Amino acid sequence: MFNHVTTVEIPNLKTVNINKQRFYVTPEGNKYPSITTVLSGRSKQGLMEWRKRVGEDVANHIARTAANRGTKVHHMCEDYLNNNFDEDKHKKDFQKLEQISQRLKKEGKMPSLEQTILLLREVSKEM
Repeated sequence: MFNHVTTVEIPNLKTVNINKQRFYVTPEGNKYPSITTVLSGRSKQGLMEWRKRVGEDVANHIARTAANRGTKVHHMCEDYLNNNFDEDKHKKDFQKLEQISQRLKKEGKMPSLEQTILLLREVSKEM
């Protein structure tokens, strides 16, 4: 069971769009690119070659399946860390459920969920 500590105050970060890319702005005024912005700069050549090789229909099916699985894993982890885990709900989607849940266990302290990752290093120092 996770203990959600409320002693750590995590400020809300503002976002700004610069040249159609999202940046997070810290209270000090520093700007950090979103993960989507960072990944958008990577070459998509290998992905495009794969799509051409397997065909658009197959590529779209694989991409949708992977996105759906990623969403389910996200929800499962969130439920687990929020102490709201229903094994029957998640077991049908994941054969290695125990393996995944073991990886989520750390100290049992949960400063926040769905917060900006940039601040996690600072938060963990305070814990």
